[in-house]
Amino acid sequence: MVPAKIERVDSNGNKYFDVVWDYLHGMSLDHALTHFSQRDENIERQRLAATRDVQSALENNPNLVGQDSQFRFAFMLEVPIPVSTETIAETGTSESLQKKKPR
Repeated sequence: MVPAKIERVDSNGNKYFDVVWDYLHGMSLDHALTHFSQRDENIERQRLAATRDVQSALENNPNLVGQDSQFRFAFMLEVPIPVSTETIAETGTSESLQKKKPR
């Protein structure tokens, strides 16, 4: 059985979350899309939080200095953000700027 969290608001403006469970092999398309999109959002938040925790530990824990290479986990593997380089000419000088492309 898999859950899907459904938000509703009553006439007084109170927000409620109902958790609806359904069988994995018999659920509706709507339930499946809701469940898996919520699960994907949770996994992404957990991945970002874990990556931040590792980076913070490496930057702030003196016991981990120089041990960066040992802290490579699957949740940290990500395709790097593409970086484009632009050259802007200004009154005879050139300045190279790097901009990260939005995801």
